Amino acid sequence: MNLPREVSDALDAGCNDAHRLKALLEEEFEALRGQSLDAFEKLQPLKTEIFATLAQLVVRLTAPPNAQMPVDFSQSPNWMSFQALMAECRDAHRRNDVLIRSKLEAIRGALRVLQSGESSAASVEVYDRLGRIGGYGRGRGYTDA
Repeated sequence: MNLPREVSDALDAGCNDAHRLKALLEEEFEALRGQSLDAFEKLQPLKTEIFATLAQLVVRLTAPPNAQMPVDFSQSPNWMSFQALMAECRDAHRRNDVLIRSKLEAIRGALRVLQSGESSAASVEVYDRLGRIGGYGRGRGYTDA
């Protein structure tokens, strides 16, 4: 398919931005996995910048300068490549979101245990001196010690 040079260049730039976003999302995942909040925070302005550039691309592609002759780029290899890259970025973003949510839930659970009083402390299973999970009604619980 023969696209106007301007559209082809815009799609090439979009693919480059999508590659940058994919690499950034991988860095973000590594920062989250390693619990490096400083590294994670440093990546956020870069991610926002790439999102803004991609949003401008969408505006340029959906509002061509010559509205009398709209360009159909949906079957273009450049467009298909761009869509595939953006789908990979979406999946990487979702993976990072799941990791963040699971870490937050673990932290919330730990805070609930630490902040709760006697009521939920008895329902927590802990190991005894021999490394066995302490049962209910067996000897003294750790709250009675």
